[in-house]
Amino acid sequence: DAEILDAGPRLRVIADYAAGFDNIDVAAATERGIPVTNTLGVLTETTADMAFALLMACARRIVEADQFMCAGKYEGWGPMLFLGTDIHGRTLGLVGFGRIAQAMARRGAGFNTKIPYRNCKRAPEELERAYHAEYRELPDLLQESDFVSLHVPLTESTYHLISDAKFQLMKRTAILTNTSRGPVVNEMTL
Repeated sequence: DAEILDAGPRLRVIADYAAGFDNIDVAAATERGIPVTNTLGVLTETTADMAFALLMACARRIVEADQFMCAGKYEGWGPMLFLGTDIHGRTLGLVGFGRIAQAMARRGAGFNTKIPYRNCKRAPEELERAYHAEYRELPDLLQESDFVSLHVPLTESTYHLISDAKFQLMKRTAILTNTSRGPVVNEMTL
């Protein structure tokens, strides 16, 4: 924001409370001699907790069931009422395989999930073994995953990474969670 950048000598640093910094005009800050920092690494476990909570809430239809109850529509238990889908033993595809995705893989291990992953470069074998993860090309990962969790930075190559053609590859029942930047998913085609 130009007003912030032109605040004068009182402003000494721009500190972003996140790992990404695509929401800051770094070039303009640099031009004015203002350093830009981020909080790389401090939110790894917290973000993975949230990503897995989102996955679980969608799979088990938590929000939908809560809204149903709050609207006074509950008339009694039924065996198929908001049944949702199991997570254990399913396939959790990770798009990106940095710190947060690896933390997701650890959480998925507790549910005995299969972990295909896609990253800009393949992880070392010892890392794959540690997380029981298998490298896949993105189309293959999307086709085989029951859950797809996005963990990539927003760049030119990841902008609308998940759009109509990629949605068509996914299982009709797949659940997509995005704790990356919003524009990684083309919401219009979603």
